[in-house]
Amino acid sequence: MPDIYRSKRLKRKNSQNSIPKEVKTESIIEDLKKEVKEKRSFLNLFLIAPPDEGFDIQDKNEQIIIFVRPHWLTTIRWLATTLGFIVLPALIKPLIPAEIYFFAGRFIEAGLILWYLFTLAYLLRNFLGWYYDVYFVTDERVVSVEFVNMMQKMVSDTRVDRIQDIALSQKGFFQSMFNYGDVLIQTAAEVSLFTFKNIPHPQSVVEALQRLILQEEAEFYNQKTREVDNV
Repeated sequence: MPDIYRSKRLKRKNSQNSIPKEVKTESIIEDLKKEVKEKRSFLNLFLIAPPDEGFDIQDKNEQIIIFVRPHWLTTIRWLATTLGFIVLPALIKPLIPAEIYFFAGRFIEAGLILWYLFTLAYLLRNFLGWYYDVYFVTDERVVSVEFVNMMQKMVSDTRVDRIQDIALSQKGFFQSMFNYGDVLIQTAAEVSLFTFKNIPHPQSVVEALQRLILQEEAEFYNQKTREVDNV
């Protein structure tokens, strides 16, 4: 079971001309690969520095560090509901009197077809909503992509240097046992709160974001130092 209170202590070295090695993007990626056993498949949940993933507003030189979508356990509710929709007609059909079925059989069969079309639409909508609700952490910002329908999606982002606070929330037995939960990101941007909902390895995401913030601070410090030295 993961320790949700675990937090690494980062050693910060003073440097006037370079970013400390501990917070370089490459070291963040290397540490993530050590912490998280990445499994690539059709239903990718958590990818580290994926070469074949991207988003519409991604800059040319922007590097994706984490690609993540909600944990597969969050699909159980709507999968169980879909199964119930499929089984329900088979349970009800034997209860229909033969006389009613004789006179209204065609209408009943048509109703069944509509029912299963509705069930298919329900399954497809929930699957697409789960599959295309994804989150990105890059070396410059965090990005949330929310699936609305086949014709619309919502993309929200904020830069790492505008993040003010990061919190992790794991509630209940299943989230602790299977290591997934919410990452809440408070920002100074127009969208003040980003929530990565029900994602796997939330502690690793929090630690990666904390290190990226240190990286941005180091870059800002080094830039100011160079400006002072050039005066």
